[in-house]
Amino acid sequence: MMPVLLDSDFSGANLSGARLNNANLCGANFSKANLSGAALRSAYIQKTCLQGANLSGANLQHANLSDSNLSDADLNKADLSDAWLVSVQLVRAKLTNVDAKRTNMRDADLREAGLHSVDFSGAILDGADFGGARIG
Repeated sequence: MMPVLLDSDFSGANLSGARLNNANLCGANFSKANLSGAALRSAYIQKTCLQGANLSGANLQHANLSDSNLSDADLNKADLSDAWLVSVQLVRAKLTNVDAKRTNMRDADLREAGLHSVDFSGAILDGADFGGARIG
């Protein structure tokens, strides 16, 4: 059964290692939450606040994060392969050793993001803004 946690407030919560595969988390607030190592495969996370959240090592394969705010988030070693991040805000986010293969990042805002060893193979990046991003 798919967990439904629409518009829930998890700001600052410790959800490290949480199993939320296929969950419906639309509109939830995860600002500054610890979601390190969380399983969020195929989760619906649209229009969600993940500002300043720790998503290091999180599995976000096939997840839909469109129109969400991940500004200042830590995505170190996160798996974003085949995910939808259309019109997502990743301003100043940290993406290191990230698998972003085949990710749809159309119109994503990656201004001033730290992008190190990110695999964008086959990703859709049309309209994405990389202004001031630190790429290495």
